[in-house]
Amino acid sequence: MCNNQYGRSMIEMLGVLSIIGILSVGGLAGFSEVITRHRVNKTVEQVITMASNLSQIGEQSGSYEGLSNDVAIRMKAISGGVSVSGSTLTNIFGGDITIEPSGLLATTDTEAFAMTYTGLSSDVCIRLATQKWQSGQSGSLLGVGFAASEDDAASLKTSIILNCAGVGCAKSLPISITDAISLCNCSGDDCVMVVKYY
Repeated sequence: MCNNQYGRSMIEMLGVLSIIGILSVGGLAGFSEVITRHRVNKTVEQVITMASNLSQIGEQSGSYEGLSNDVAIRMKAISGGVSVSGSTLTNIFGGDITIEPSGLLATTDTEAFAMTYTGLSSDVCIRLATQKWQSGQSGSLLGVGFAASEDDAASLKTSIILNCAGVGCAKSLPISITDAISLCNCSGDDCVMVVKYY
């Protein structure tokens, strides 16, 4: 009498399930990395697009006086992927975006504008800091600065000025990984990015 058995033993099935589990965890980690990289690249594209749209104000009037989120929304200068609710702009990472006039050489003039991104994790901040920031068709990039908290955003805006040579100025971009780690030393999602154009 011949006893033909079909199927797999319990041990074989557990082995297969273990392998599937390990591959799934590795796949999720890789997927998360791809999503983060995509969001960082999308943020850079958004900044450049919005800067290009907003630079039309300065070209026409020679000043960015009165520039705000409301004005940017009315001008349809907001890039895709930015969530708009009233006058609140929310970036792809869940933080706010603030658009406002800023100084080209001093804190009181309005010949430049700044876009402040909040709600960034340390990892995202470092990735953004080490990007190749180029102005392209989007006006003249003064610099991109990073800080570990929103409290530092105001001083960050004033430190990025025309012909500066410090960390975050257009002459020293991209920021080195060592400087990026130091600048993006925030807890949770408290890091801030300020991009300034004229």
